[in-house]
Amino acid sequence: MGATESKPQQEPVIIYNPNVPLQFTPNLINSMEKKAEQLPARVESRQMEDIINKRVKEELEKIKKAEHSLQQKFYLELSEKNQSNEAGSKETLDDVETMIQRIMRSGTKELPPKVKECQEQVIQCYRYSFFPKGHVLLRRYLTVTV
Repeated sequence: MGATESKPQQEPVIIYNPNVPLQFTPNLINSMEKKAEQLPARVESRQMEDIINKRVKEELEKIKKAEHSLQQKFYLELSEKNQSNEAGSKETLDDVETMIQRIMRSGTKELPPKVKECQEQVIQCYRYSFFPKGHVLLRRYLTVTV
């Protein structure tokens, strides 16, 4: 009957004061970190991260290769297009030069006397009908420009 103690065991009393800072030794902190890293969940997590990083690197390399091949393809297409545009622009420039030469050769043609007479009558009508005598500057402008 004496196998069990007659007095109940008391829980240890812990006194915690929030005003006193707790300080741990660096050895204790290092040993706790090592134990946390050695936990099976942490080891498995690290292995998963390594696998994921490896796959991401592989995919990134594939994307870079595809991007490089597309850049080369577009460069070739654009260079071919540019060469055809240069030929087209030279033809257009030649056409413009030809039109300029035609216009220069034709020169200005003299208007028939009847058309000149009608023009003068219209100008006179505008000068004296639409502009009162006070608009001397407008009359001068019409006289100079005509």
